[in-house]
Amino acid sequence: MAEALRTELEGAGHEVEYLDLREAGLPLCDGGECYDEPTTKSLRASVAAAEGIIFATPVYNFQASASTKNIVEWSR
Repeated sequence: MAEALRTELEGAGHEVEYLDLREAGLPLCDGGECYDEPTTKSLRASVAAAEGIIFATPVYNFQASASTKNIVEWSR
């Protein structure tokens, strides 16, 4: 689903930054030191510069994954 959307947006001329959490190597949000990690700083800069954000995430027991929740925590 995410790949199809990415292809569609790029085909329409939009700039797309794609992040696959399986490959990103992001730390879990601990409310402290994780904010100093280079990967977290890069993610936060991307989120701050984005015109829009689309999440494609599995849902477990009516909740988004912990990795998705981490992104929300880091982007504040």
